[in-house]
Amino acid sequence: MSHIRTSKLIEDLRERIAHLGGRPARESVVLPFGVPDIDCHLPGGGLVCGTIHEIAGGGFGTFDGAAAALFAAGT
Repeated sequence: MSHIRTSKLIEDLRERIAHLGGRPARESVVLPFGVPDIDCHLPGGGLVCGTIHEIAGGGFGTFDGAAAALFAAGT
């Protein structure tokens, strides 16, 4: 199953679950990266505003940690 189809499926399930709870599905404001290859993998097409996000390096090396730190710093 492609990531785009999986993302759409998860969004549909979230809406159905919210509806079961008696609440309308809440629209989230997202901050897209502007890079389609990244945005298509994120729920809603970007980072959801007003939430906490974890940023971590992908490995055990200093390069991965430095890249994550620079990304978080916005440089």
